[in-house]
Amino acid sequence: MSSQLNQSNTPLEGEAVFTGEWEYHRGWEAVACLINTDQSGTVTYNFSSDIGTTTHHTQSFSVTADVTFNKMVTSKANWFQVVYTNGETNQTSFSLVTTFYRQNTEIELDAGDIMAITAETLPLMDGLTATSGNLEVSLEVDNVGLATSANQTTANTSLSSIASNTSDCAVNTNAIGVDTTSIDTKLTTTNSTLVDIETNTDVLTVVGGGTETGCLRVTVASNSSGVLSVDDNGGSLTVDGTFWQATQPVSASALPLPSGASTSALQGDANGS
Repeated sequence: MSSQLNQSNTPLEGEAVFTGEWEYHRGWEAVACLINTDQSGTVTYNFSSDIGTTTHHTQSFSVTADVTFNKMVTSKANWFQVVYTNGETNQTSFSLVTTFYRQNTEIELDAGDIMAITAETLPLMDGLTATSGNLEVSLEVDNVGLATSANQTTANTSLSSIASNTSDCAVNTNAIGVDTTSIDTKLTTTNSTLVDIETNTDVLTVVGGGTETGCLRVTVASNSSGVLSVDDNGGSLTVDGTFWQATQPVSASALPLPSGASTSALQGDANGS
């Protein structure tokens, strides 16, 4: 039965609302609204048991522009009213028709309801539809992200490749190893030099003090049997016997370094090393 109080063909302005009248439809099991419009909006099914004084049940659905909307719901009370709310843009076309049915041909599932479905195979898609005779059941599955055997095969192939190439990831300990041979060689050379210095401390001996006050005596050892001694005794030079056996007075503010003598610059380099 077509409703006379809950239908309209008058386009609505932006955010305008069409409100049908409360209509008694006892004996009709279901209500369906058929809507066509060029602007999206929302349709609301209202049910009441006291002629609209109290709205006991409400169901709302989105309507998409230029897509035919046709939704049947089970009657929840004896009185019915439809309300349509337009979007922000004015409509240029609008058609809303309400029909009462003796029998509901659609299955409604509320939150928490469970429905058993038997099928040999189910398609991998966001919406699942099963048809039996004149009964069609549609299930909406949002954002499932279903896995497929093809994806698993690809993943397994990658994992096998990684597993078979773990040797390529081994740590090359030789890359950061220490050249101990080079260090040992340098240390041996250094030790030899230090030992040589230690065993030849008699090459130059400086002795402070002498027989005269303020005397500086320099004694230089040599491989010969003689010793050359230079004493400060007032600037006089006396040679007794052979030169290397005599004691010669020498006065000097500075003495030149002998050939091959060590300098502070070389010591600085050594300290840096």
